[in-house]
Amino acid sequence: MPGLQRLIRFAACLACLLLSAATVAGVGAIDPGIAGEIESIEFQGFSNPAKALSLANTLLTTTPESAPQELRLQALRGVFMGDLGRHAEVAKLAQTLDRRGTPVAISCAEMILANDDWTAGNVTSANEHIERANRLTNKDTDDVLRYYIGMVRAGIAKQQGRFKDALAVYQETADLIERMNSLVREIHVNDQMADLFNSVGERDKALAHSQQAVDAATLLADPGALADAWTMRASILSEKSPDAARQAMDNAIRFAKQSGAEDRIAITLTNLSDMDLKRHRYQDALREARAAVDACKSVADVTCALVANLNAGEALIGLGNMAEGKAKMDAAVDFYDKTGEKAQQEELLSEYGEVLERAGDYKGAIEQYHRERKLAKEIYEGDRQKALLEMDTRYQTERKEKQIALLNRENQLKAAELQNRTLMQWIYVLGAALMAVGLAVIALLYRKARVANLKLQASNELLKVSSERDPLSGLYNRRYFQEAIRTRVERGALHCGLLLFDIDHFKRINDGAGHAAGDAVIVEVAHRIQAATRGSDFVVRWGGEEFLAALAPMPLDQLNKLAERLLRAIADTPVRYGSTDIPVTVSIGFANFPLSEELLWLDWERAVNLIDMALYVAKAEGRNRACGVVHVTPGGPEVLDAIEADFHNACREGRVRLNVIEGPTLGAGQVPVAT
Repeated sequence: MPGLQRLIRFAACLACLLLSAATVAGVGAIDPGIAGEIESIEFQGFSNPAKALSLANTLLTTTPESAPQELRLQALRGVFMGDLGRHAEVAKLAQTLDRRGTPVAISCAEMILANDDWTAGNVTSANEHIERANRLTNKDTDDVLRYYIGMVRAGIAKQQGRFKDALAVYQETADLIERMNSLVREIHVNDQMADLFNSVGERDKALAHSQQAVDAATLLADPGALADAWTMRASILSEKSPDAARQAMDNAIRFAKQSGAEDRIAITLTNLSDMDLKRHRYQDALREARAAVDACKSVADVTCALVANLNAGEALIGLGNMAEGKAKMDAAVDFYDKTGEKAQQEELLSEYGEVLERAGDYKGAIEQYHRERKLAKEIYEGDRQKALLEMDTRYQTERKEKQIALLNRENQLKAAELQNRTLMQWIYVLGAALMAVGLAVIALLYRKARVANLKLQASNELLKVSSERDPLSGLYNRRYFQEAIRTRVERGALHCGLLLFDIDHFKRINDGAGHAAGDAVIVEVAHRIQAATRGSDFVVRWGGEEFLAALAPMPLDQLNKLAERLLRAIADTPVRYGSTDIPVTVSIGFANFPLSEELLWLDWERAVNLIDMALYVAKAEGRNRACGVVHVTPGGPEVLDAIEADFHNACREGRVRLNVIEGPTLGAGQVPVAT
C-alpha cells in the first residue's frame, strides 16, 4: 500500500523539523502564526511533497537567516527533496547547514541526510546519520526535539529488523509524548507501534495500539488524522479479518473525503483497490483504481498514479482482459527499470508472475518469474560483493596495524641493541649483563612476532572461510560452488545430480510475519536440506530464498526419491518462530547429469539454467512440487538455445520431458500464506 509506506515514514519527515531547537539554542521563539503556517506545510508534505516544497520555498524567500523559523523551513525543504528523490539538492543543503558549525544546524543536516538515505533505501547510512544527530542531544535537550529524533531512530531500527531496539525507542518516545499532551504525536507513535507489532506477528498488540491511534484522532476531530489511523487499522486487519478490514477502509475513505484533500483520497482509494485485489473482487478493484488514477492526476502524484494503474492492470487481468492488463503492468515494470529501483522492480515482477499464474497464463508467468529471479540474483550478488569488500577492507586495515606494531617492536629492539653496545664500551661486566638481558628481550620479541604471524595466518584462514560461507544460513556460497563443482567434472563432462530449491511465497512470509521470521525460515530450510543430503554432497545458498545442492552421481530413480523426501522434509513440519508456526513449502527443479551421451559437452552454467527453467515450471504448476528434467532432445548448443528460448513449448512438443513429483498435502493446521 503506497499510502501506508508514506504513513510509516511520516515520523521521519517530522523528525527534521527541530520544533524547539531554535529556542534551545537561544535564537528565540517562533511567531504562532508562522508556526501554524509551517505546520500546515508539514501536513501537506505527508501526501504531496512537491506542493509542500513549493510552499516552503515561497515562505523562505521572506524569511531571513537569523529568523528562528528559518532552520525549520530548511529542514522541511530537505525532507521534501529527499521524498522526491532529489538527492544532489539534499546533499548541497546539508553541506550548507553543516558549515554553520552550530550543534542545531549540524543536527538538522544529519537528520536531512538520514531521511534522504532512508527514503532511497540506504538504511545503514541513514542509521549512521541519525545516530550522529542523536549524539548531539543530552538530558537537557528539549523534549520535542528528542521526540522527533526518537521517531526516526525507531523507524530505521524497525526497517533493519532490530524490532527490540525499535520498541524500546518507541516506548521512550511515548513517555515524552505524555509530558507534551500532544494528540497528533500520540496518533503517530501509536500507528508506528501498531505497524511494528504487526510486522512481528503480534496482531492483538498491533490492534490495541491502532485503537489508541483511532481514539486519539477521534478526540482531535481531524478528518485527515482519522483517515490515516483507519488506514493503518485496515492494513492490520487485512490478512485475518477481510470484512473488518474493508469496513475500516470505508471509514478511511469517508474521512479522507471529509478532509477535502485530493491527495489523501487518492491514496486511500489506491489502498482500497489493493485490498479488493487480495480478495479477488476484480470489478470493485478496477473501479477504485481508476478513481484513484483520476485523483492522483489532479495532485500530480506520479508514484500514487503508478501504483493505481498497476492495480488496475491486475484487476483487468483478473477479469480476463489480458492485453490491456499486461500493458499497464509492463508500464510499471518499465518505470522502475528506468529509475533503477531494482528492489521495487523485483517485487513487482514476482507479483506479476503470480497474477498471470492465477489467470492461467503459465507461459507468461514463467517469463516474469525468470525476470524476477535474474534481477534477484543481481541484487543478491551486489549485496554479497559489497559485504565481502567491506570484510576485506577491515581485514587489510587490521593487518596493516599489526605490521606497524611489529615494525615498532623491531625498532625498539634495534635501539636496545645500540644502547647495549655503548654501555659495553664503558663497563664490560655491566655490558655483558645487559647483553644477556638484551638476548632475553630478543627471544621474547621473537616469540611475540611468531605469535603475531600465527594470528595473521589464522585471520587469513578466517577470511577464506568467511568468503566461502553465507553469513545467515552458514551454507556455502556461489564462490565456493564455482570452485567445488570442478570435482564433479570427469573427462570434460558434468557428472552429478543438481537440485535447485525456491521457498514458495517467501515474500508473503516476510510481509506477514516480518523479515526476522523470513530469516528464521531460510536458516531452517537450509538445515533441513543439509540433514536430508549426504556428507559428500554440498549445499549452497544460491541467492535470496534459493538453494542449490550438488550431489554425487546416483541412479535417476534414487534422485527422484530424494526430491520427494526433500519436499516432505521441508513441508511436513512448520517452522517455529516465537509463538508462530509458519507453514513452508518449496519448489524444486532437478536433473541427473549428463542427461545423455550427446549432451556430454554441457557445462555447469547451462545445467543450472536448465533446472532453473524446470523450477519455474514447478512454480507455475502450483508450487510445492519437484520438476525433474528426464530427457532433452540431443544436439549441439544451438538445439539447447532453442529450448531455452521457449521452454514451455519445448515441453509441450516433447523436446523436453519432465517428471513432476507432488509435495505433501498440508494438514488442517498448516494453511499456506493467503494469496
